[in-house]
Amino acid sequence: MSAHFLYLMVCPYLLYADILQQRPTSPTLKHCALSYLKNNTSSFEYTCEVLKNLENQAMDEIERLGGNSALKDIIDALHIHEDEK
Repeated sequence: MSAHFLYLMVCPYLLYADILQQRPTSPTLKHCALSYLKNNTSSFEYTCEVLKNLENQAMDEIERLGGNSALKDIIDALHIHEDEK
C-alpha cells in the first residue's frame, strides 16, 4: 500500500477532526461534518449508544443510593431524544 493511498484513506477523517477542533460557527460546515459522521462512519451511533449506557448507569446508581430528584432532573435535562439526533 502506498503512502499516497493511505493518505487518501485517512484524509477525510483528519479533515473532519480538524473542522471539529476549529469550533466552526457556520451551521453549514457543522451539518456537513455531522452528516459525514452519521453516514460515513459509525462514530455518531457509537457515541449515542455510549451516552445512553452512561445515562442508564447514572440513573441506576442514583436509585441504588436511595434516589435524588435533583440529580434525576439534571440527567433528564441532558437526555438526548431520538428525534433530536
